[in-house]
Amino acid sequence: MACGAAALLALAVHTTALAACADNVLTLLQAAPYQPLYTTLHPRVSDLRTLVNNMLKAPTVSAKATAYNTMKTQIQTVLFPGITSGASPRLLLAESDGTVIYDSAQFGKTVTNATASCGTLGTVPRNSYASFCTKQVNENHNSRIAILDAQLYTCGLGVETKFSTSVNKTQSYVAERLGDYLDSEGTARYSKDQ
Repeated sequence: MACGAAALLALAVHTTALAACADNVLTLLQAAPYQPLYTTLHPRVSDLRTLVNNMLKAPTVSAKATAYNTMKTQIQTVLFPGITSGASPRLLLAESDGTVIYDSAQFGKTVTNATASCGTLGTVPRNSYASFCTKQVNENHNSRIAILDAQLYTCGLGVETKFSTSVNKTQSYVAERLGDYLDSEGTARYSKDQ
């Protein structure tokens, strides 16, 4: 709870920087169902940004695949242990254009990679560099309100509750931009079933 209180205090202290949010986002982040999601996600955003940046900036396909695997391991064992045990809670990382980088709800699912320039050919996990490179982790998420708000508003935050077509359940979401306004690595979105 101390970490959650610190995150909310940081949110309150930086009101000037966060003033430009979509309607009611700051108010909604202070109560259920969004407050627990925010206090879980927010302290991990810097680490997620670094992991995504390391993967995106790696110089070769092999280095990108290695950095992707490192990112996935860090997410699943250090930052969000147990995230792969089902669709809730769920972590999704997307580039700023909405291309899904990682989606914990896709754990255990596979796709076929036929693009040699994206690494391993054949059947690959959805959460793999080859799947990300060929845009097969999940459908583009640039139209999801929480992700869209996190990218469009200077505060870098978004919330929403909606039916997820990926997991076939209603989920509440909190999204936070991974980086600076108009120059970010993407968005992290954390959600739970309602």
